[in-house]
Amino acid sequence: MCAEKRQRECHAFQDNFENADLRARAASVHSRSINFCKGFFMTGLDDRERAFENKFAHDDEIRFKTEMRRNRLLAGWAANLMGLSDTDAEAYVMTLVKSDLEEAGDDDVFRKLRADLDAKSIDVTDHKLRTVMDEKLVEAKQQVMNDS
Repeated sequence: MCAEKRQRECHAFQDNFENADLRARAASVHSRSINFCKGFFMTGLDDRERAFENKFAHDDEIRFKTEMRRNRLLAGWAANLMGLSDTDAEAYVMTLVKSDLEEAGDDDVFRKLRADLDAKSIDVTDHKLRTVMDEKLVEAKQQVMNDS
């Protein structure tokens, strides 16, 4: 819109001049105004793109921190069920956090918890385990948001 308007104004301005030198100067002004408009709009788009990239990076960092916090809370819950000592519970927290890095999603954590609870003969249904995972995720998100 800006470039079209400037172009119409410059053509009207150029038509008023008989002198070729004045026409050339008017064309130069027209070219600078188009470059200014392009620069203005491109800067706005670049800023917007950077803002979206920054938001995506921030959201991704929050998601990662939330998942890691959830895994710590889950490990504490499971360690309590298994009756682990404080030092064993801390070691278990680290193994559960590391297990989440095996693949994308929550299935790796679920499988690790399921296997560990089954090994200790602790009766927890899959539904209950998924429910606790969801509850701990909500709790972790609240904690991360309060920390930020």
